[in-house]
Amino acid sequence: MELDEAAQRDVLRRIAEAAARHGLMVAPVGSVYFLLEGERSLRTKDVDVVVHDAKGSIASLDMVTTMAEDLGHAEVAHDKASVKVTIQKGGEDIEIDLLRGRPSAKGGFLPRELLEAAGEHAKREGAVLWYPYEYVLLLKAEAAVDRARRAEKQDAYTEDNRRRAEAFRADVKRQMDARLRTGHALRADLLEDGIRRLKENRRRDVAALLEAASGGKLRLRV
Repeated sequence: MELDEAAQRDVLRRIAEAAARHGLMVAPVGSVYFLLEGERSLRTKDVDVVVHDAKGSIASLDMVTTMAEDLGHAEVAHDKASVKVTIQKGGEDIEIDLLRGRPSAKGGFLPRELLEAAGEHAKREGAVLWYPYEYVLLLKAEAAVDRARRAEKQDAYTEDNRRRAEAFRADVKRQMDARLRTGHALRADLLEDGIRRLKENRRRDVAALLEAASGGKLRLRV
């Protein structure tokens, strides 16, 4: 089921209500964030949120699982970095990813340290945390680099990873253009702070992607 803006707002409301019942907070990321805070033409088939506890730290797996089971059918990812939930809307299945990220020691995509830093700068509305635009754009850029790295491995997923990397790069460019078009300058200090929290071997690639997407308006120190 493809979700338009009204549907995404409704799903986000349901997620936030579940978070509040368990003393948690959720931060929209990905397409749902950009639909509501950036380029409004985007639609999505799922909704991604990061789950924080009342102190702003990433919620424990037990907390996230309990919240997920309150919403619908829950399935914990093998790496425990997320819990996928399937809910019903209009008789159709909708997928929600409740994200926890990965501890720094494990590296990889979506580092927990970056998510907690974004949370420290977030604007709170009830049980919803709105990360600064820079951090969510950075997550999209890291996703592009992550997929591109995976595509370098010749296996059954190579072509899919290549397509996803291209789509994520296009998203970064589209969202960067939308932000700059509204006259909102992007804060280089927040982008640099976020980049420093990524795996060292992908920082330069992420910074280069963001600089290119800005058309030369950004110069990032990494």
